[in-house]
Amino acid sequence: MPLSSLLILGLTTGLLITRQSAQKSTYTPSPLVAYCHALEQHDYPHAYLTLSPATQQQVLVDEYLAGMQALDKLQGPITLCEMNAHFPIPLSSAAEVPLRITRAQHPTVQLLATLLPKQNGGWTIEHILEPLFFPLVTTTSYCSFLQQGEFTSAYTLLSQAGQTSFSSPTIYHDDVLQTQHVLGVLLTCTLQRVTQNTAQHTVSIGLGMSFVHFGNVPARIDIDMLSSSPSVQACFLFIGSLALPFPIPVDQLGTILGTSS
Repeated sequence: MPLSSLLILGLTTGLLITRQSAQKSTYTPSPLVAYCHALEQHDYPHAYLTLSPATQQQVLVDEYLAGMQALDKLQGPITLCEMNAHFPIPLSSAAEVPLRITRAQHPTVQLLATLLPKQNGGWTIEHILEPLFFPLVTTTSYCSFLQQGEFTSAYTLLSQAGQTSFSSPTIYHDDVLQTQHVLGVLLTCTLQRVTQNTAQHTVSIGLGMSFVHFGNVPARIDIDMLSSSPSVQACFLFIGSLALPFPIPVDQLGTILGTSS
C-alpha cells in the first residue's frame, strides 16, 4: 500500500478513535461516588442532596428518610454500595450505570442509576431508589396520617378499589373514629416483614399496630403496585382468629368487643 494511503488510513482511524473517546467516558461520576459513600455511612440526608431536583420533587426529604429507615429495619443497614468504575458513560446525554447495594439481611440488589448531564458540566442522579422504597414510603405515610388524625390524607393514599370499599371519605373518616373508640388511638406502626406478590402486582407489609386500649395488634397492609404511584389496597387487623379490615366497619365492632372480653 502506498505511503500516502497509509497516512490517510492512519488519520481516519485516529479521527474515529478520537470521536469515540469524545462520545464516551469510563470514569465514575462524582455524584455516584458521593451517593454510595453516604449510603455506606448511613448518612441519608447527604445522600438525598445528591439526587436530581426532579427526584427531590417526587420524593420529599422526610419521605426519603422514612423510606430508607424502613428498608434498614426490614432488610438491615447497607453494608456495601458499589459500581463499575469503568462503565462507559456518554458525555452529552443521559446514561444508565449499574449499581449494586448489599444490606446486612438481604441479598445484593442491582439497580440502574440514571445520570443526567448538567448544562454547566457534571452530572445529577435520577431513578436510583430500591424497588421496595416506594411501597414502604406509602406504608409509613399511611400510618403517620392515622397517628396524627389526618384521616383525609390517609384516605387519599388508598387505591381506587380501597376508596370504593368505603363509598366516601366521610364513611372512611367515621369508621376510623369508631374504630379508635374501641381500640384506642393508633400509637405506633412497627414494620416486621415484606412479601412481594408479582402475580397480583402487590407488596404486602406485615407490621404491628399498637393502640391505646388494645396494645399491639398484628396487621398487614397491601400495596397496589399497578396504579400510577403505590397506594394502599387494603389494611387488615388480626385479632384472635379474626381478620378484619381497618378501619373496622361499624357493624363488625361488636365482634371485637366480644373477642376482647
